[in-house]
Amino acid sequence: MEKEGIIRKSVSPWASLVVIVEKKDRSQRLCVDYRKLNAVTKPDAYPLPRIDDMLNSFRSAKWFTTLDLASGYWQVAMHPEDVEKTAFITPFGLYEFLVMPFGLSYAPGTFQRLMNHVLQEFLGRFVAVYLDDVIIYSNGSLGLRSVRFGSVIDKTETETDFRFGNRHLPKPIGFGNQ
Repeated sequence: MEKEGIIRKSVSPWASLVVIVEKKDRSQRLCVDYRKLNAVTKPDAYPLPRIDDMLNSFRSAKWFTTLDLASGYWQVAMHPEDVEKTAFITPFGLYEFLVMPFGLSYAPGTFQRLMNHVLQEFLGRFVAVYLDDVIIYSNGSLGLRSVRFGSVIDKTETETDFRFGNRHLPKPIGFGNQ
């Protein structure tokens, strides 16, 4: 993670504990316990979409394409003033996230806001977004679906440094809490 620019060594006065969790496939995931940080974090009430509203928006569609943003949160840079707050302690030293880590209480809303902003002109017309999942839908021809797919990819990659699937580049964009 350090070599990829996701974390760096830290001298922060903040420090959260790390927990290693076993995943279904028996591999391990590093989790940071941000409960104390979350308790003092300024609330952000940006809502996640309601699933029933999303399903209703594409009920007459015939073609669907789903995109899963690769390591979505890690493609959003932390605001420079907040980087030190993401510090976590390991047996190898103190580190901090340069990108938005999992476990922050308002990270889902921040990420949803960003995705809605980037794809705003398409939302409700032929795109639905739920966090790092983008659904492109069409009740027209397969050709129209392909055009819409290209529009979404172009918009996402032009306005951000986001990449889908295996084309993930760990170059984050800036998105601060204003």
